[in-house]
Amino acid sequence: MPITPQKALVLPQKGSDFVLDTTIPIPKPGKDEVLVKIKSTALNPVDAKMRNFGLVYGGYPGILGLDIAGDVVELGDGVAKLHVGDRVFFSGNFVNQYNGFQEYALAEQNTAMLVPPSLSYDDAATLPVAISTAYLGLYNIIPYGLALKSIIDDEGMGVYEGKAIFISGGSSSVGQTGTIHS
Repeated sequence: MPITPQKALVLPQKGSDFVLDTTIPIPKPGKDEVLVKIKSTALNPVDAKMRNFGLVYGGYPGILGLDIAGDVVELGDGVAKLHVGDRVFFSGNFVNQYNGFQEYALAEQNTAMLVPPSLSYDDAATLPVAISTAYLGLYNIIPYGLALKSIIDDEGMGVYEGKAIFISGGSSSVGQTGTIHS
């Protein structure tokens, strides 16, 4: 069976303009992965940095787009947390088949989050990198973060309940995601 192509905006080389490529294969989800039909990809400053400074992993042509929202259309082996038809948002991971400037992308089931019914795809696509950045700033090891106990781990659940935290830059997209827990 032939592989169905999709459209993608590709970056032929460092600093170049994007080019529409209609021959990119639609990836197949592997273990613990889902295939997502992309509905919205937000422009993130890191996309411009990747383009301008050549931060394309795996070589050129590169596909960028790290803030993504869409619908799960296929499940890989071992996927139990998501279902076909789920509305999800997730961050690309610098590898072409996981990024958002294309019609379909792969997402790992543990990093794809359900889009709340109150959010549009466009709104949801603004969240992934901001949430990841805030999370890493709070829970990553020193000197990369504050090394707090993660609220998604058993030992961290409820540990900070009722305690205040100062979030510098709470008006930014990253700061706003850090204030959601209050």
